Parts: sequence; structure tokens; C-alpha cells
Amino acid sequence: MKLKNINVGLGITGSFCNLSNLEEIINELKSEGVKNILPIISYSIQEETNRFGNPKETIELLEKLTDNKVIDTLSKAEPIGPNNLIDIMIISPCTRKHTCQNGKCYN
Repeated sequence: MKLKNINVGLGITGSFCNLSNLEEIINELKSEGVKNILPIISYSIQEETNRFGNPKETIELLEKLTDNKVIDTLSKAEPIGPNNLIDIMIISPCTRKHTCQNGKCYN
């Protein structure tokens, strides 16, 4: 991949069983030369404790690995677009349901 010097928004959704992959995903992005990773979490990630972890631990891990504060509200996310804070957005996990639109699926 050609990610050198790219600013990435990393959207973390409520598929809790996939939280264990976060560290691997972030380390892989860093190894590809990503300039900055901005963690953006859904409401369920910030509020719901489950058998795969709790919000506090997840947020601490994300902030430690990315060296950025987690974006966890709409008002914190609003400046991203107008200020060109990211070049691409990665949604993790992004299931087949989310990658299919109008009967077309994109891999």
C-alpha cells in the first residue's frame, strides 16, 4: 500500500469481538508509513462494557497507540472535514453489510 505520509481516520464500530485486532491494525498502518492516525469511536464503543473489554481500556489503548485523543462526539468530529484533518477513513470492522450498496459489493 502507498500510505506514506497519509493522515488516517480510524473509525471503530461496535463489533466488540473485533476489538482484539485494533493493535495489529494500528501497528500495520504505522509500518506502512502512515503519518497520523485519528481514532474515532462509536457510541457503543465508548459506553458498553462487554466480554471483550470495557470502554476505558479500549480508549486508553487507542490513545496510547495513536498518540491522539479519541474522537467520541459529533462536535469533536465536525472539524475533521473543514480542516482536512484526514486523507482517508478506515472503518473497522467494516462488514459485508456495510460494503454492499444497491446490490453491488465492493471488496
